[in-house]
Amino acid sequence: MNILKKALFSLVCVAALGSSMTANAFVVTDTIVKNPDQVVLPIIGYSYTHDISDNSYTPGANRLLSAVLNIRLTDFFLNESYVVTLGSGQSQSGSNVPDFTVNQPTGGTFVHFDLNAASLADLAADGKINVFLQTNGIFSSSFFLADSTLTAQVPEPLTIALMGVGFLGIGAARRKSFKKNIV
Repeated sequence: MNILKKALFSLVCVAALGSSMTANAFVVTDTIVKNPDQVVLPIIGYSYTHDISDNSYTPGANRLLSAVLNIRLTDFFLNESYVVTLGSGQSQSGSNVPDFTVNQPTGGTFVHFDLNAASLADLAADGKINVFLQTNGIFSSSFFLADSTLTAQVPEPLTIALMGVGFLGIGAARRKSFKKNIV
């Protein structure tokens, strides 16, 4: 009977822990659309902020699992190079945004970021992250920002509670086993 109780207890703990690892997270999205497309001039650049704190994310109360930023850049003509920098200093550069895509509903260059740990911490602190666009060098021509979408994964409170129950159960089982082995 004792073995059956231990097996059942272990099964419940593993199930709680396992379900919390695979449980769903809710998605928080902030989209910025520029219409007409926002020009990014050489030397001056352009800065904007994504804010998820007004979209069911509460800084300090919620935790972020991950976040992705997708930016669409467009252009009129000429060769341009760009640099995109997030608040924490995470950056990405590229060149040759396709010509004649400005103010079009599709087309352009898509810049994709998986936020690194530092950028994710910046976003988690207050629900905001600053994005700075600039040309790469003074001889690059201007380009345009069409739209930008930030998508963050936030675990549901039940997920965190189930994970806590799983860890408590495993800890209790280990403690009971440890005491039994000492006596």
